Amino acid sequence: MNTYLPPNRQTNGSNGKFMKVYGESTLIIKPDRSTVQLGVEVRNLELSVAQQESSRVIQLITDSLFELGISPSNIQTSEYTILPIYDYVDGNQQFKGYQITHMLSLTIENIEQTGVVIDMAVRNGANRILNIQFTVKHIDAYYQHTLQKALENARTKAQVIAQTMRLSLDPIPAQITELTVPPPPMPFQTFSEVGIAHAQSTPVQPGNIEIEAKVEVKFYYSS
Repeated sequence: MNTYLPPNRQTNGSNGKFMKVYGESTLIIKPDRSTVQLGVEVRNLELSVAQQESSRVIQLITDSLFELGISPSNIQTSEYTILPIYDYVDGNQQFKGYQITHMLSLTIENIEQTGVVIDMAVRNGANRILNIQFTVKHIDAYYQHTLQKALENARTKAQVIAQTMRLSLDPIPAQITELTVPPPPMPFQTFSEVGIAHAQSTPVQPGNIEIEAKVEVKFYYSS
């Protein structure tokens, strides 16, 4: 929440009387890019074998992404963990090997490629697909446009109230409070290892993004 105050000035004889109005606006747009985390989880009794298998699969996935035209700058490692695995039998701890999780974070500029990217990664050994999100490249610009419309909506409400009640409205707001912030990316779905193992294809429907702006505006008036 952000509040904006104009410089100190005379209030045209309002004697401190003011009204508060709320303005709002909503813009519905289609997302134009997506982000996804994908990678591989490998288990083996020998750490070196698990590391080699993890590296092999990630290289295959990365090469396939390059073939699809994904820029290297849009691919980065988001997670690399090595964990020992233990099991308990009759109350006794037994070492079962190591688990390596290697995840990549991708930004897909052509949103229509999202399903193709997931399918290609799975065919090349990916067994973890997480946090698919959809957004727009210049979301701040869309939000600023929506915020402008919300301010206009608030001003119109104040003018209608003043005209109806036969009041003299100071057109310069005394205080503006922004009640919303730009929306985060829209989550889509998280795939489990079992889910993607049985999937024939990955249909992706990004839907729409709703950008909302709300403001509280204080206007001085006189009768």
